[in-house]
Amino acid sequence: MAATSEELFARDAHHYFQMDLMPPERVFLDRIGTRWGSIDMLDLGVGAGRTAYTFGAICRRYVGIDYVPRMIELSRSRVGESERCRFEIGDARDLSRFGDGEFDVVLFSFNGMDNISHEDRLRVLAQVRRVLRPGGTFFFSAHSLNVFPFRLIWPDVSWRKPIRALRFHGGAVLRWLRLRLANRTVDAEAVRSRGWTLLVADAHGYEMHIYYVTSSEQLRQLRAAGLTNEAILDLQGRPLADPAVSRDNWLHYLCHTGASGLAATG
Repeated sequence: MAATSEELFARDAHHYFQMDLMPPERVFLDRIGTRWGSIDMLDLGVGAGRTAYTFGAICRRYVGIDYVPRMIELSRSRVGESERCRFEIGDARDLSRFGDGEFDVVLFSFNGMDNISHEDRLRVLAQVRRVLRPGGTFFFSAHSLNVFPFRLIWPDVSWRKPIRALRFHGGAVLRWLRLRLANRTVDAEAVRSRGWTLLVADAHGYEMHIYYVTSSEQLRQLRAAGLTNEAILDLQGRPLADPAVSRDNWLHYLCHTGASGLAATG
C-alpha cells in the first residue's frame, strides 16, 4: 500500500531541521518591518518549526499548525511554547477552530499547499481568506509548472576531483530519467493549457504527487478566493516582472485581502 502524505512527512521529518528563512521569506520579514510586535499570525504547515523560530519570537500572537503530529512534537521541542506562541495539530483545509478575521498574517511556506488535491487547494484559499482581517496578508510558495517537462540540470561541481564529479553527474542523469519515466503519461501542452497538474517529483523518494501551477492560474485562484496579489518573488526574493518566463522550481506569492494590504503599507 502506498504511503499517505502524512506518513511520508513523518518519515522524512529530519529533512526539515534547518531553521533559516529563505530569501523570499526574509523579504517578507522586511516588508512588515517594525509592525511584527502588533501582528497576530497563523503559520500553516509549520513542519519542524523552521519559520516559527523567527516569527514565533516577534509576533504579538503566533499559532503554528500542521496535520502531522510528529511535526508538532518537533516544533514544540525545538522552538518551545509560551503565552504568545503555540503549536496545534490541525489541517489547513479546515480552519473552523479560528474565527472570521482573526489574523493579520497567514503564512504557508515551503510549498505546503502543493501536497493536497486541486479541490482542497481551493478550499484552503477560501479558509485563509476567511480568517484574515481586512487588509491582512497571505504569503505562500507554489511549484511552478514552467519547469515541466523537467530538464536535465548538471551539478556545479569541479572536475578537479573527477570521481566526485562523475558521481554527481551520474546522480543528475538518474534523477532526470526517473522524473521523465514517472511523468511519461503527462501531456505537457494539455496541462499548461489547463494551468495546473499533479507531477511526481524527487521529494520524498519519488513517492508523492506534487501540485504544479502556472502563475496565471494561481492568480486566477487567488482572485476567485477574494485575495489580491501584490507581487510574485523568485527564489532569490526578487519581484518578477514576467513570472511566465521564470524557470525557478517554485515561486512566492505576496497577497492581501484589500486594496492596500498589510505588507504594502510599510
